[in-house]
Amino acid sequence: MISRLIIVCVFSIVFYLITLLINNKDSILSCINKLNKNIKKTFEVLLYIIIFVTVVYFLYNSIIFLKDSIDMFKEADRNNKIIEESTKKINEEIEYYNKVISQDYDYNKSKSPYIPEGFSYVEGQWNTGYVIEDDKSNQYVWIPCSNIETDGIIKLDRIDFDIEKIIPVIDCYDEEYKDFLNSALNNGGFYISRYEMGMENNALISQPKKEVLCDITRDEAVELSKNMYTTIKSSLINSFAYDTTLKWIKQIGEIQIDKTIVLKDEKLLSGRKQIGNIFDFTDNHLEYTLETCYDTLVIRGYSYEKSIENRSRYNIRIQDTDLDSNSKVVIRTILYK
Repeated sequence: MISRLIIVCVFSIVFYLITLLINNKDSILSCINKLNKNIKKTFEVLLYIIIFVTVVYFLYNSIIFLKDSIDMFKEADRNNKIIEESTKKINEEIEYYNKVISQDYDYNKSKSPYIPEGFSYVEGQWNTGYVIEDDKSNQYVWIPCSNIETDGIIKLDRIDFDIEKIIPVIDCYDEEYKDFLNSALNNGGFYISRYEMGMENNALISQPKKEVLCDITRDEAVELSKNMYTTIKSSLINSFAYDTTLKWIKQIGEIQIDKTIVLKDEKLLSGRKQIGNIFDFTDNHLEYTLETCYDTLVIRGYSYEKSIENRSRYNIRIQDTDLDSNSKVVIRTILYK
């Protein structure tokens, strides 16, 4: 804004000088007439050149200034529309959540995890990490939740864990959430992939000691996640699932952040550290979610660079194409009826 004011002031001065030259052209030419003929001609040419160059310069910069002003107004209008649309989506999500969370549910269902068709039980208890797997050995962990918090059951909710919030919950919304909320509340919970997802035979996998999928955009992650099964719904993790899982993990055991840094040209393997039978949820690597903050994605996870030992949520505003060459952004999926 200050630079634009300076430009306006400079233009005003230049315009004043041009006007002064034009209005006093006869007086200037009269003085030149008293000079030698050749000198007179030279001064006359120089005068017209100065006037011409000044006018061209003024017109050029006026056009640039006008274009910048138009672009600024367009950008402001675009930002206003983004804020308006995002605020609407945020309010719709809050309204829908408040509506479903206030209903009556049988929270005892949390203590009896359902096993989807094509899956089998592996290990663990409902409140300490109940693990199931499909016929390809992909494993998932039960997160017991309801509309209340009681007896080891977590309230399904979106949460600001930190006082120092990078992005507060109130500025975010999920691209998808309705089916998930209804399923998790009516069935007493949901399943989360036990591991950060890898890729084999063009399909996502949740298995130990596998190379974690990192070179992927969120749009690709969303598409791959929702096409994993036909007998149960699957999707990229949303904020309700992420926050509820993190709160459940904090209840199971003390969280210590794994500060290991793996660069993009190094292999990142799944199954590094577990709490409640869920691996790698508390490490230094970021994860895509279905959250959006106005016109940017929300990426969740920890950050060694922030180095806050008790920090339980770290998220950043970032565009899909802005990822640093050394970034490791991974994905985790959820299952629900």
